[in-house]
Parts: sequence; C-alpha cells; structure tokens
Amino acid sequence: MLLIRLILSFSIIFIYPNNKLVVSGNSFKIINSRASTQHAYPWVAELVYNRAHICGGALIKSNVVLTAAHCLRKKDVGRLQIHVGGHARGSGQMYKVKKAIIHPQFNVWLNNDIALIILSSPVKFSNKIKTISLPTAPPIDYKMCVAAGWGKISPFSYFNPVILHEHHLPIVPLDICNSLQHYNKKVHKKTMFCAGYINNAKSVPGVCHVSPS
Repeated sequence: MLLIRLILSFSIIFIYPNNKLVVSGNSFKIINSRASTQHAYPWVAELVYNRAHICGGALIKSNVVLTAAHCLRKKDVGRLQIHVGGHARGSGQMYKVKKAIIHPQFNVWLNNDIALIILSSPVKFSNKIKTISLPTAPPIDYKMCVAAGWGKISPFSYFNPVILHEHHLPIVPLDICNSLQHYNKKVHKKTMFCAGYINNAKSVPGVCHVSPS
C-alpha cells in the first residue's frame, strides 16, 4: 500500500497552514523526513513513560496536551511525564500528569484515537513553548500539512532520532484513500483523514485521527 496509516507507536503532529493543529496522530516512521529547525514547533510535546519516550502530543492549553488515545492505554499516569519546549528527546521543561482523559468511544480498531492529558501545573510560556490553535473546519484536499515527531526516519532504522524531525504531506481525498488498492473503506469519514503521496511515493504518508464534532 502506498498509503500507510500512522497508527503504530510514535506520535507525530499534523499542522495545517496558518499554524492550525489538524490532529495528533502517531507513526512508527517518518520516512525521508528532515531535522526540524530548533523550536520551530513550540507546541510539540513529548510523552515519557518510565523514563522512555513513547509518543508525542500537542499543547493546546497551558495545562492540556492533545495526544493519541492508544498512547495512554494501560498506562499508570503516575509514571507519565510530559516534556515541552525541547528539541531533543527528553529535553525541555518536564511536567507531571494530573489526569488523562481517553475518548469514551476509542476502541481496538483505533477509532476515536484521541485523548487529553491534564498537567499538574500550567506550563511557563516562552518563545520555545506555545499553544497551537484547533481547526474550525475539516482539512482541505491536497493542502499541505507538516508531520513532526520523533518517529523512525528510515525503514531500516532501529533507533528513533534524537532530535525532532518533520515532513510535509498533502491531504489525500477520502475516496482515494478508501479505494480498493489502499484502505478499502476502512477510513472513517468522521474520525479519520489521509495524508501522503499516492504515486511514486518517496515517503511514508498516513492516516490521522480526529475527534468527531
């Protein structure tokens, strides 16, 4: 398949034009990505569990991080830490978690794969730490998004990159993504959309998840 769903293990953030957050999704790989400029995405957060990187997220309020629900499945929030303002994994300001809220309709098929993390205290804003706005409308076909995260950058990589990486991906029309040669009607219109390259793809595109309105 040329369209690969970003639902494996390491979170990425999709950013719409004008710095609007489209979704917090996740990916095992961000193939052919490039290293991001330091602090280019000051809303990106890192989830650390038992001192190990597990996922990414997006800071949407001073004390709220948006992430993928599966990242929090079977996790003790007392062992979870959130890092913001960092460029390398494990860097930046660290905050403890007060509460995690998983979408009530999240399931094993990764529908409604979205969750909120409430921090124990508000972050301290700076040029390295900012929130990102939520979208007011669905993404537009063929518009470019940015995937940012610490997912593996090569299909042959064993380790994740130390610093944040990014990749620019276009939104793919749902009818193409749901066609027989791709996902065969498995992408749900109300909770998912597709991004990536269809023909002669040189990178791994993906499906992102959004909460239904």
